[in-house]
Amino acid sequence: MKQKKLIGIICLVAACLLILVNTRFFKIFYIKLLNKSESVFQLNSKRHIDGEVLKFVNGKIYMKWNFIDGLKQGSAIQYYKNGKVEDIGNYKNDKPEGKESKYYENGKLNYIRNWRNGKLYGDFYWYLENGQLDSYNIFDISENQFCLYKYDKLGKVIDVKGFVVSENIYSFDYKADSLIILNSNRRHYYNIKDLYITVAIPPSLNQKIEIYINKKQINGWVIKNNTIKIPNVFLFSGTYEIIINSKLIDKNNNVVNGLILKTTVMTNGNVSK
Repeated sequence: MKQKKLIGIICLVAACLLILVNTRFFKIFYIKLLNKSESVFQLNSKRHIDGEVLKFVNGKIYMKWNFIDGLKQGSAIQYYKNGKVEDIGNYKNDKPEGKESKYYENGKLNYIRNWRNGKLYGDFYWYLENGQLDSYNIFDISENQFCLYKYDKLGKVIDVKGFVVSENIYSFDYKADSLIILNSNRRHYYNIKDLYITVAIPPSLNQKIEIYINKKQINGWVIKNNTIKIPNVFLFSGTYEIIINSKLIDKNNNVVNGLILKTTVMTNGNVSK
């Protein structure tokens, strides 16, 4: 009787240990203890990864993601071997989105860049290992780098390449839900309404931008996330002459550089092709 009771207790303990080993907490403990290289995650009822995912290399945390129904959503963090953060970014529907910050092992910023729908878009700041700003550049909607500004140790601009606005002004085909780069080479555009302009915002410099559409100056716009949006520009069929006069001005009110961008856009308004 005692022997059967002892066997029962041993089986119960073994079952409990088996359950514990398969729990998240004890699996992480096991990976760290034995310096294993494994990932910790859980599956939902659809057998898709769901929730926080941890990746270990030789027992050290290397990556941390968040998944919702098999897709990366939210923050993603990468670590150095010493446990310090190397990179912090964000995902939306499995694509990089928003600000990403990368760090040196000493904890100082390496760079800050921005993503939109899985592509680089907007400000990109590079820093030296001592924390000094080294350069600023920016990517437009086509992932083209259209300007580069270099800085000295006092934060003064010492070299300038490119201009304050991108030549790739754009709109969206609201029926096809697709991005359209606007230029003078295409005969007609269909199903577009709004005008978008990508603008550089380099440190220590100010922008002066004037926008004209069919000789009428457009006021009241703002720059948000490196973008000027002018709504309801192309509501009617016709030809639109767009002129963007842009300048970069330093603290002493001197013009650093400038660009006058002229584009002709012909549309059929909201009529489908």
